Amino acid sequence: MKTIYSNVESAIGQTPIVQVSTYQSHARVLVKLEGGNPSGSIKDRVAKHMIEVAEAKGLLSQYSWGSTILECSGGSMANGLLLMSKNKYKCVFVVPDNYSKTKIELLEARGAEVILANSQNGNDAHFRLANEIARANPETHFFTNQLHNSSNPEAHYLYTGPEIIDQLGGEKIDYFVCGIGSGGTISGVGKALKEKYPSIKIIGVQPTNTDVVKGTAVKHRIQGWGVGLKPSTLNEKILDDMIDISYTEAIDTCDYLNTTEGLFLGISSGANILAAKKLASNVGSGKTILTISADSGVYYADNYNEYRNSIKNVHY
Repeated sequence: MKTIYSNVESAIGQTPIVQVSTYQSHARVLVKLEGGNPSGSIKDRVAKHMIEVAEAKGLLSQYSWGSTILECSGGSMANGLLLMSKNKYKCVFVVPDNYSKTKIELLEARGAEVILANSQNGNDAHFRLANEIARANPETHFFTNQLHNSSNPEAHYLYTGPEIIDQLGGEKIDYFVCGIGSGGTISGVGKALKEKYPSIKIIGVQPTNTDVVKGTAVKHRIQGWGVGLKPSTLNEKILDDMIDISYTEAIDTCDYLNTTEGLFLGISSGANILAAKKLASNVGSGKTILTISADSGVYYADNYNEYRNSIKNVHY
């Protein structure tokens, strides 16, 4: 069937759901591959809705008020905002200085101004710095503020969740497993799925030794998760349980999926799928678990190469 989109934002969404074949000895694990969005991540959905809502409310305008978009992002949210801003708005992104160099260089190549926050000042250093910039520039900078912008979970409730339900074609899912950064995906999709499947269990995923509900965290390397702040975009009441995953487990899973399934995914995707696998081994056969791959591995070449080099240097 011939499909031609009138513009790039019209191509956001309708990403595939695939079965992870090597994890089928217990419950079935499905993953929605959001790396297929135009800028490469699930954040395209949020960026589109945020900007459309802000423009409709008069909070963002290329002619006067709020002509600069400001966000604290390690890459995915920033790339989504660049996709939507086109030439209308200047984009300024505050990024932790320990984030992927590939991501930072990509943002600069696309014309964004990148301000690095000192990661030694805590996991939330980039959020605090972005807030300082927003307060200093109230007339020119519109802070999209993904951790406290209701348009974030709303985008997933209105669009991502119903899209999943439509793709399942009436098939029931028993668990939805999703990592928590801003909390927008698990809150919005989780709400939509709970309405459709009242018995579904919503399982959050977080880095080991963090508590996203309490807003506490230690330094870790799963970018975008567990920043040490409690986001207002997270509806904690929707959570039925939590699973902790370490960076080492996540990157090991990413490498495994790349070599056995041909799935080249981001670090958080590896964490989500491993959490789904752990859950699958506990709930047994006959159940279906859905999780999310927020982005592909394209942005994480540094992490993959580091992992591969570490494996080469292991001597037995």
